[in-house]
Amino acid sequence: MEEVNKVTTFDGKEWLVEELQEKAKDDSFYYGYLAKNVLSSSSIKLLSKSPKRYRDMLEGDNLTSKALEEGKLIHTMLLEPEKVKDINIVDTTTRGTKVFKTALAENPNSFTKKEFDYCKDIADAVKSNSSIASFMEGCEAEKAVIGEISGIPFRAKADLISSEKGVLIDVKTTSDIERFKWNVLNFGYHMQVYIYCELFGVSHDDFYFLVVDKKTKVVGVFSVTEETYFKGLTETENAIEEYKKYFIDKEDNIDNFTIIGEV
Repeated sequence: MEEVNKVTTFDGKEWLVEELQEKAKDDSFYYGYLAKNVLSSSSIKLLSKSPKRYRDMLEGDNLTSKALEEGKLIHTMLLEPEKVKDINIVDTTTRGTKVFKTALAENPNSFTKKEFDYCKDIADAVKSNSSIASFMEGCEAEKAVIGEISGIPFRAKADLISSEKGVLIDVKTTSDIERFKWNVLNFGYHMQVYIYCELFGVSHDDFYFLVVDKKTKVVGVFSVTEETYFKGLTETENAIEEYKKYFIDKEDNIDNFTIIGEV
């Protein structure tokens, strides 16, 4: 990570890094203000696909899905169990019912009882695995960091990190754990590896994915190869150049963006 004491967010405001990291502990600030005023692994994934997708996010397009919402709930159950009390469990069969839609409008953290129980079973599979529990023990959860990469402000939040153990752990859910190593590239996780290693100042050797299969409840731990790290570096740098081209230098109309390839 580029060592900086201050960063300037995209709205032109200058912040002390220490102040911004303190405010980043608040989820509403981290996922609200910072989501639109600094880059992250999530926004880099959008930029790597198309700057239009990043622009759509800035303009408020809802990029969430049921699977993403369930993934967040599983994260909460594993990493911030004290927040589970804020989850609204709706005793209804599906999300399509009037009672659920009303509940969701009142509380975005609403799930059907079936969804909640499903996520709880997955989280419990992780917590009941003694090897995994030992691996997670002593780690700080949900640690946020702010820094710069290639002169651009970035944010990241480590699921679990321990300087004593020398590990940074990212929790993922998957529908097929046997395909996870191939899905790392498909889902842009290699770019997340590079960004997190840079911002937290750790080696790829210290980065691990803790993965749980949502179907079988099998849990796995995956280390990161040097090849994956450098693929992440290359594609992150390319995505940053796309950001600079379309959102800083504004060399071209973003609507003229075209994907060139071959099949």
